[in-house]
Amino acid sequence: MPADGSIRPEARKRAQVFSAAVAGVSASEGRSAGAFWWDGGFGSSWLVDPARDLTMIVLTQRLFRTALDYQAHSDLQAAAYAALA
Repeated sequence: MPADGSIRPEARKRAQVFSAAVAGVSASEGRSAGAFWWDGGFGSSWLVDPARDLTMIVLTQRLFRTALDYQAHSDLQAAAYAALA
């Protein structure tokens, strides 16, 4: 974006949206406070935990239809945290 805050004409033709969860003071699932992540519904997830110097990207070709479909991603994150312990 230009310094004056205007939007370039070519950028008006597309939209980009970014959203992520952020761990608070009492982090869950082994995540440190300040960790942030995305659990996408189309088989991709990522996690950044700056306090533990951990970055993780998981890409699968599977649509999440239920919470059970996400289990493989949760297991991989748990294994990464266990390896850091």
